[in-house]
Amino acid sequence: MMDVLYIVGPDSGHQNRELRWSLRSLEKFGRNLGRVVVAGYPPDWLAPEVVRVPCEDVPGESKFRNQWRCLYAALNAGAVDGEFLLACDDNVYTAPVDLDATPFYFRRRCLPEIGEGWPKDSGFHYRQFLAATREALVAEGYPARDCEGHQNSRCDTRDADEVLRIVLAHPSERAWGIASMFINVRALREHIKWTHRPDIKLRRFSASEVATGQFSFDDPAFEDPRFEKFMAESFGGKCRFET
Repeated sequence: MMDVLYIVGPDSGHQNRELRWSLRSLEKFGRNLGRVVVAGYPPDWLAPEVVRVPCEDVPGESKFRNQWRCLYAALNAGAVDGEFLLACDDNVYTAPVDLDATPFYFRRRCLPEIGEGWPKDSGFHYRQFLAATREALVAEGYPARDCEGHQNSRCDTRDADEVLRIVLAHPSERAWGIASMFINVRALREHIKWTHRPDIKLRRFSASEVATGQFSFDDPAFEDPRFEKFMAESFGGKCRFET
């Protein structure tokens, strides 16, 4: 049974509909589901069976650093033990999935270096974050596959101490990619089978991307009536994780 750990920030302005939809998709399509844990800002409508780990953001810190704080708050609290899926509230399943068999996804064969043809404009800080992740992993002799795609990612608490050692040894203003750190550390600990998956984060409705079985979405998607209609038809009713 696979536990699912959500890291959830303050409400984005959509009344936490992202998390409601994600939880409903998890109940609808997920097999071998263990516990559901929500770290960070658990909304008050969560059902009692959901494990809550409150962890407030540090003002002025990047969202990536705050995500790391929430993650280790959950790990230190023993909210998950062994394998778990690291989830964001805007990740949604659209087809049956065996959570225990979640692949080790990557989107690019290697995390990029900061100077690899990137303009210093849109998204530059995010690219700094990816480059810092690569530098830390490579410096410690680990592979550096880019596992930061927008999907639920397979992690293991057995790697938490080593991951923490690496990030503390290689300070970064922008923090580091959680999924890339955990999965690449595991890849050196044991043989894993890598699975390439295109990065899907919808800004408007796309039938072909929705049909891939799992997708994520961004704020502009709420402005597309087709997206709202699809989500209402697919995930309109409450699930057991809501009161």
